[in-house]
Amino acid sequence: MHPATDLDALLKSVSLCLPGLNGNVAPLRSDQLLCGGQGNQERIATLHDYWQQAHPEAGRHYWSTRCWTLLIWQPIYLSLLAAHLEHRVPCLKRMGQSIRQGFVGGFNLPPDCPMRIGDRNLVENAAERLMNLLERQLEEFNSVLARYSRDERNAHAKRKAATQRPRRLAKNLKRSVWKRQVRREKRVRSRHDHCELATRTYRIAYRSTVNSRRERCSNVREHYR
Repeated sequence: MHPATDLDALLKSVSLCLPGLNGNVAPLRSDQLLCGGQGNQERIATLHDYWQQAHPEAGRHYWSTRCWTLLIWQPIYLSLLAAHLEHRVPCLKRMGQSIRQGFVGGFNLPPDCPMRIGDRNLVENAAERLMNLLERQLEEFNSVLARYSRDERNAHAKRKAATQRPRRLAKNLKRSVWKRQVRREKRVRSRHDHCELATRTYRIAYRSTVNSRRERCSNVREHYR
């Protein structure tokens, strides 16, 4: 059987078992997801943006989990069903996945896509191929999320600075009012101390004057005796 015809029969068998897992034997399109392909990170970011805008209240954990499961569900089911139903596993390196309105569904495999025919280690080989794909896909996916994490940290820092600025202004205003109050109290205390010192000085001078007059009066009395 011709490889393309054999692959087409495999995809039809898989589609009958799991409706929605629709694959075609065709070259990769430029708008499809291809792990490690040119512009693939931008397409993953577009998928992430779709779910972020569709469910902003869900949070970043939901957005990343939703995108990740959409990226990997077709390769996993294709490998599993192909191995157990048809006893053969197609190569996943050039599997192009279609995106439409935030959902990843449908894929293309090239006509010359190599397949491994059933043997004792077919399931183990399928699992190894799948793990290699998922590891590369996870590395690419994490690089996209890293950009969102940086943007989120920057946005959080800006929001924090915006909320802290009024607090800082209020704190500075409170400190300024406190300083003015302290200076006012010091001036009042200084005036009070100055008045008290002047009063003491006046009393001392008054007593000294009174004593001096008393001494003069006593001297005059003694002189006229």
